[in-house]
Amino acid sequence: KMHSTEIGNEVADVPYQIISSLIEYEKEGCSIQAGLSAYESSLQPIGTFNWKWNNYYLSAKRNYEVVFTQTEDYHTKVNPFSTDALALGYKNKKIESEVELFHIQQEEKSSLGLKGKANINLSWLDVRHTTGIYNLGSDNSSPQPVDVFSHTSLIFSPNVWHWKKARFQPFIGLESTFVQHSGKMGIDPIKPEIIISMETVDPYSSFLVNMEYGLLVNQFKVSYRWVKFNMFGNTTNNSINPGSYSILPIHHLEIIWQFWN
Repeated sequence: KMHSTEIGNEVADVPYQIISSLIEYEKEGCSIQAGLSAYESSLQPIGTFNWKWNNYYLSAKRNYEVVFTQTEDYHTKVNPFSTDALALGYKNKKIESEVELFHIQQEEKSSLGLKGKANINLSWLDVRHTTGIYNLGSDNSSPQPVDVFSHTSLIFSPNVWHWKKARFQPFIGLESTFVQHSGKMGIDPIKPEIIISMETVDPYSSFLVNMEYGLLVNQFKVSYRWVKFNMFGNTTNNSINPGSYSILPIHHLEIIWQFWN
């Protein structure tokens, strides 16, 4: 993989190559992968463990990856990091849930977090929720710009009375996104590095609610959608730049038509 940056009239290319090799063993609901990842002179162990019993499952994994970040002088920095995660979940045709504890190690810095998801899929109701909690513990040496992230979407479509056999069904949908910023790092899209370290910014939050209603047909949806359907003032702002503006309310007609392959 290669990242190119133009500075003045010159183009700087920053390449990297990571090589991973795994062997796998699988038997009766249990699978194990073990191997190594190599980047430059670093050699890191990686692997996964998956175990399933009826509708329950347990998994553990270790990954080694590399990402590009941009510095304040527009140069590109290559950052290798490893991720250790342990997940426990439950899944059937109507309900799915999972909790994952993860630890990220980057050079001498580390951070701990927790993620969770819960989905309900019924003939008349579809609910999907995802939550992430970051910067857990007091020994985090690599704080993340976000402390808490939560996203929830809901679609209610009655599947009773004459709607049960009708060719279309009315629906109402809600979507909410909540972000609690840590105040330790800020997001500024105007700056070249985008995510910058902060020492004087207090923790702040951002809350966005969208709403829509319309009709559902097989492979077809027509709806009227409100973006920022909430009454929380100018709290929908994810940038620390004083020149940025809060997300403005938007109303529009939305039509989605899905084609078969």
